[in-house]
Amino acid sequence: MLKQNSASAGRWILFLLTFINLFNYLDRYILVALSPAIKHELSLSDTEVGFLASAFMLTYFLISPLFGWMGDRKPRLKLMGMGVAVWSLATALSGLGRTAGQLIVSRLFVGVGEAAYGSISPSVLKDLFPKEKVGRVFAIFFMAIPVGSALGFLLGGFLEEWVGWRHAFFVAGLPGLLLAIGLMLQKEPERGVFDEGVEKEEVPSAGEAIRALKGNSSYMLTVLGYCAYTFVVGGTAVWIPHYFERYLGVPASEGNKVFGMTTVVAGFLATLIGGAWADRWAKRSSDAYLKLSALSMFLALPVYMAALGTNSFTVFCVCLFFLDFFLFLSTSPINAEIVNCVGPTLRATANAASIFAIHLLGDAISPAMIGFVSDHSNLRLGMQLFSVAILISALIWAWKVLASWEVMPWPAGGMVLPKAQCHRGLHPQGVQENSLEAFRGAAKAGAEMVELDVRLSRDGQAVVIHDADISRVAGGRAGSVAELTAAELKSRASAPSLYEVLADRDCARLLVNVELKHLGDAHKNRRLAAAVQKALSDAKAERRVIFSSFNPLLLREMSKLLPDVPRALLATGAQEPGNKFYLRKMWLAFLARPHMLNLDGRYFSAKLAASLAARRVPVAVWTVETPEEARKFLAMGAKSIISPIPKVV
Repeated sequence: MLKQNSASAGRWILFLLTFINLFNYLDRYILVALSPAIKHELSLSDTEVGFLASAFMLTYFLISPLFGWMGDRKPRLKLMGMGVAVWSLATALSGLGRTAGQLIVSRLFVGVGEAAYGSISPSVLKDLFPKEKVGRVFAIFFMAIPVGSALGFLLGGFLEEWVGWRHAFFVAGLPGLLLAIGLMLQKEPERGVFDEGVEKEEVPSAGEAIRALKGNSSYMLTVLGYCAYTFVVGGTAVWIPHYFERYLGVPASEGNKVFGMTTVVAGFLATLIGGAWADRWAKRSSDAYLKLSALSMFLALPVYMAALGTNSFTVFCVCLFFLDFFLFLSTSPINAEIVNCVGPTLRATANAASIFAIHLLGDAISPAMIGFVSDHSNLRLGMQLFSVAILISALIWAWKVLASWEVMPWPAGGMVLPKAQCHRGLHPQGVQENSLEAFRGAAKAGAEMVELDVRLSRDGQAVVIHDADISRVAGGRAGSVAELTAAELKSRASAPSLYEVLADRDCARLLVNVELKHLGDAHKNRRLAAAVQKALSDAKAERRVIFSSFNPLLLREMSKLLPDVPRALLATGAQEPGNKFYLRKMWLAFLARPHMLNLDGRYFSAKLAASLAARRVPVAVWTVETPEEARKFLAMGAKSIISPIPKVV
């Protein structure tokens, strides 16, 4: 197996896969460049030429699910190597075709080979490099699309004039055989080696895999948006050259050169920038890959509409450059997102299912749909459909960020969450909760972790006290915690500071879930965050703490000040006046940048547990009163239980 520290081996496999991807797209577009010569020599009709260009797509998206299923169960490099060998040989044999039927058969086998490679390669890339580099790795891999496409056009035209179209297929196909052999000689990378904190999973059956993908809202929304995106990319590639001739008065031959050069330059730059940008964004924000993809489509929409609104070839070309840039900006992030939102044993299947969907609902139908509208009205009206598809893609990806939010990767070196947490310490009759005595009692009773409530005192100290204690602390007088100093809170209600709990000798082995209770304005939130940060630093307790809060903006503040401390968003379904919409629907959860969800046990159902598990969202359940309940929630997938009982499990 390829080990996690085999960086040189990973780079070599990335090099091979990128060159194979380059020949993948070179092969697709060299046929387009050679098609006039083929049409002339074999006396083909336009329909035969059109089907010849798209025949490989038929087997490509139909066979991809089969190779995806095998890719999650068999050695992936050998499967891909065999696929590359099949498509390369089929490409070379295209040069021997004497009839349209023979050429179409060879192109069908090209699709079979590409299905093996296209379905499996993203899952291999995910296992070669750590998550923080995935965007850049996919950028390198996918920059082969614009480069390979351009080389297909350029090399096809050059070779057709120099050696003829038949020998051009030999030149395009044979290098792939060498790359296939090189790929099969590499050692198989270990699955999921960079998925820290993810338990090893059994390989699911075909039925289980389909149900898992259908139940994974993150995956489904990502792919649906990708279908609309592919509808645009595939359709514009076919119809923009025709648009040049009909509305801008530019011959297709000249327009194709401009289109090709624009695609190469804009696509190359955007693919590299998109991967690096997404990786940098992902360090400080969840769902960064989808956020960038949605943003790129929102930016592409006005550019495309401006292009359709001009009759100037120069202005159109400028718009076309930025359109290509924004479209290709999401290429590596969206493909990285597909493998990120499923487990290691589902990645090849997930990618194969994505290939099937995006081609079936995307570029397999968009050219014909635009052509149909053009035949019955005009091409400009037909091209307006792409603006609708761009908007649909942007909205779906944006909705995924809101409705099916992701969590941040667990911080490196962060505390390991135990199965049980003691809620506000041990507080038998006569012992006040949220006190040093209660926390010492919990530690003595065998608790590994305590959950406590923290607010900000008048003098800016992080104090341990619950909202409901305010009237008692005030001695029956009107007032609030914010109106009393830490010393007054300690003398009146034995409320310790957070530092005292963390630094106490009897509590030294306890991990601490610090529930931040302040729901004030941004200034007060920053003051609370600063006070908590000082307490953690003074007690040298950063690795013993997780933050939790109902307030997503407060958690976001903590993500900036103490990014290495894990964060949990608290949520409940309770219909209470103080329960804001974001607590029930979690529509603002993405703003919190949480690492997990702490959920009210009354609302942790089997259906919700399955949905969160499919999205890979860790869950702690509160407040659990009995060991029986605790075992039930753990069996449903909860990572931790918050209970008044120190050792509930």
